[in-house]
Parts: sequence; structure tokens; C-alpha cells
Amino acid sequence: MKRLSLQWRITLMTALLIGVTCVAMNYLLGCSGRHYMDSIGTSIQFSGDAAGGEPAFFDPALEEDDQELTIIIHGAQASFITTNWYITAAVMVLGGVLALGCARRFGTALSLTQGLFGMSWAALIALAVCGILLSVALIDAETQLIPDRLNLALAVCGVVGTLLSPAGWLPHLIGAFCVSVPMLLLCLAIDGAFGGGDIKLMAAAGLFLGWQNTLLAMFLGILGGGLYGIWLLAAKRADKKDHFAFGPFLCAGIVIAMLFGEPILQWYCAFL
Repeated sequence: MKRLSLQWRITLMTALLIGVTCVAMNYLLGCSGRHYMDSIGTSIQFSGDAAGGEPAFFDPALEEDDQELTIIIHGAQASFITTNWYITAAVMVLGGVLALGCARRFGTALSLTQGLFGMSWAALIALAVCGILLSVALIDAETQLIPDRLNLALAVCGVVGTLLSPAGWLPHLIGAFCVSVPMLLLCLAIDGAFGGGDIKLMAAAGLFLGWQNTLLAMFLGILGGGLYGIWLLAAKRADKKDHFAFGPFLCAGIVIAMLFGEPILQWYCAFL
């Protein structure tokens, strides 16, 4: 049986370390959340009458037992704990898979000059990009807004990735504009065609991907978003005037293009 190379063993240990860190952070956050819920009764105030002076503090020890309130609090705690562990498990598995994918796509390292934790510097930057995109997808799915600071962080990774890229800066510079500028023009022509955060996201991602993978990422994002929109219409969960978050599909397209863009483009070009 062939043994794993030292680089892959170090990478697997790094993925395991990420998992242990996620579990530890989840435990700390869970304890903090439960403590907050247990102490919330001491900070609840009666609304009272504005003319009656300052509202009195709510002291559970001086009030009669309220079974309904108890059920709500305990239900919230159980829901919080369960959801917290589900999210941790998903992030841990996804983070490990993405770490292995980035190491395979961008290379491993044995020395500090080549990289860290068994991953090359390019692979570490790619993993950081995946983490940022995961945050973007979750926030946009919940709020339909993409924070500028996340797009800025992605742009910083793009600049660093450009410096490490053997292709030079020109393909990356073209990538920053080849999709974002048409999106902006379309948004100016059709109100609400794209959100400003989506445009900034593709500009920052294009700086990291280069123009070829940026076009592929946009195609995959439109394909995924279009299929989701068709499903919403077919299931009558939305009508033609409703909007849904497009960022998660763009993020998925960016990750796929980053990790598998080269073989996908080679497969496509074989049909031309």
C-alpha cells in the first residue's frame, strides 16, 4: 500500500486542526449563548406608561411561574444549540474539503519559504478566498446584502494572488473588469438587474481568478441562479417580480472555477 507523502500528511493534519478549532469555537459560542439566555430575565423591562416614570426591572424571582415563558426560553436554547452544532459540522466538513481541494489545485509545501501547514502560499490564499466567499454566501442568503468589507478582503486576496501568479498581472486585471463592467452597464440599463454587492464581488473575484475563470464563474453562477429561479416559479414560491439572493450562486461559481476551471475549460475547448 502506497503511503501518503509528507506534504499530504501535513495537509491532512491541518484539516484535522481546523476541525478541532471549529468544535472548540462552537463549544465556547454555545456556552456564551446559553449563559446569555439564562441571564436574559434580569435585563427585561416592562414597557410601562411613559407618564408613570421609569419602567421597573423584571425580576423572575418576584414573579409567579410563567410556564409559557419557560417553554419559550428552553425551546430557544435547544434550537440554538442544535443549529449551532449543525452549522459547525457543515463548516468543518466543507472547510476540510476546500483545504484539500486548494492544496491539490495550488500545491503543497515542505518549508516555510514555500508555504505553511503543508500548503503553498497560493493554496492558503485560495483557502482564505473560500472562507470569505462562504461568509458572503451566508450573509447574502439571509439579508440580500454583501458587506463591502468582505469584498475588500477578497480584493486584497486578489492582489496577493496576482503577485504569486505565474501568469502575470494582465490576465488578472482584465478579470477584474471583464464581468463587473458589463454587469454595471446592464444594471444602469435595467434597474435592479444586479445588486451593487454582486458587481463588487465579481470585480474582486476576477482580480484573483483571471479573465478566463471569471467568465466561467459568471456562467456557472447564472446557470445555478437561473435553475433556482425556475424552480421557485414552478413551485409557486415566488413570482416574476420577486428577487432572491444571487450572491450564493456567484460564490459557488467562483469556487468551482477556482478549483476546477482549467479542466472544465479544456473539456469545453475540446468541442470547439
